[in-house]
Amino acid sequence: MGTRAKPFYGWWVLLSASTVLMTAFSMSAYALPVFYPELVRVFGWPRASVALGGSFKTLLIGLVAPLNGWIIDRKGVRTILLAGLVTVGTAYALLSGIHSLWAYFLICFLLGTGGSWIHHLPNQLLVASWFAKKRGMAIGIMQMLGGIGDSLIPLLTAFLIKNFGWREALIGLPVILIAPLLAVMFVVRNKPQDMGLYPDGLPGPSSEPAAATPQAPSRQAHSKTHLTSADAGWDTAMFKTTRFWMISLLFLLIGWSTFSVWQHFVLFLRDQGFSPGVAASMFSLFLASSTVSRFICGPLSDKTSADFAMLLNLVCIALSLMVLVATRNHAAIYLAMVVFGLGYGGGITCRPLLVFAHFGDTGVGKLYGVTTALFTTGAFFGPAVAGRIFDKTGNYHLSFILALILAGVSIVILILLGHSKSNQAS
Repeated sequence: MGTRAKPFYGWWVLLSASTVLMTAFSMSAYALPVFYPELVRVFGWPRASVALGGSFKTLLIGLVAPLNGWIIDRKGVRTILLAGLVTVGTAYALLSGIHSLWAYFLICFLLGTGGSWIHHLPNQLLVASWFAKKRGMAIGIMQMLGGIGDSLIPLLTAFLIKNFGWREALIGLPVILIAPLLAVMFVVRNKPQDMGLYPDGLPGPSSEPAAATPQAPSRQAHSKTHLTSADAGWDTAMFKTTRFWMISLLFLLIGWSTFSVWQHFVLFLRDQGFSPGVAASMFSLFLASSTVSRFICGPLSDKTSADFAMLLNLVCIALSLMVLVATRNHAAIYLAMVVFGLGYGGGITCRPLLVFAHFGDTGVGKLYGVTTALFTTGAFFGPAVAGRIFDKTGNYHLSFILALILAGVSIVILILLGHSKSNQAS
């Protein structure tokens, strides 16, 4: 009687990474905006200042990303994930005791540091090391599961605030970090080779991303459409390529246009007459719709290209911003938030796949870290500028127009990037 084959261990790693995204990163990224109205009400702080704290957090995630990529390429992901889980839980507990704006900014700084260690970047690189042929699908599954947490965290946060108070909610949230902490400690391994395995669970090194082994250089490394392994590291040649700067600018503009909108969603919805509970529910609706595209864009990138999938996401973002600029009809706002979520979520999945597609596998941790730093730079300035515009004008109309313009420019850059890749291939 034959024995049943064990499931590939990479699926357990994928589930563990998804647990980190569903709880810890979702809490670090999407719980804080639900507290914004409480901070404005209790302390009377300007919206620009409240949003600036969240922007500092986002910027720090990006600034630490290149260092994280360097550490991951050498030491692996597991240690960084453990440090991030502890730091995020501590930051939220400390946030419950704030009474001044400087303390709020300081703790947002700590939250950003912890968030960088449990961000999409380390989790995506972890999963990518366990899968090669199924990489797009695996990352898509992880992002979909992470999106489920993203959509539930605002609802949980609103429930805790309503029933226990905002300070008590900040103390209660870190309890959910116990599950990912245990998963990382006892399940996560940095790469399949640590267990004598190969990516995708296939026997032999042929299933491994070839660029990872010097004995079998990747065909991508020899392709004109990919950089050499030296270029993918800190070699200065990387910074001289047009595609690197195009992707960096693309990520910068996407970060600005998307974060300048969703960071203010709850405040914007309250201005439109929605109750606190409905506003939090609509914010979760936006995140729930992003969950769908996070999964779809993984297999779509495998079957078509990361460039094409990202283009669809940018078109969704631009269309939703057109609606927000043109009308304040409640039904239209619902629709716009769903479409915006589709574009936002798909972009999360496509960003690492875009880097892999244009630069290959070798040294991608450092390369993706640099481009992520550019993305979060845009994500820092976008919400802060949007808050400043509101404080000056009393509405978000001009900030939505600016986001629409930047989304349009992003589409143009992505099209030119595709043409550049086609020309080099030919």
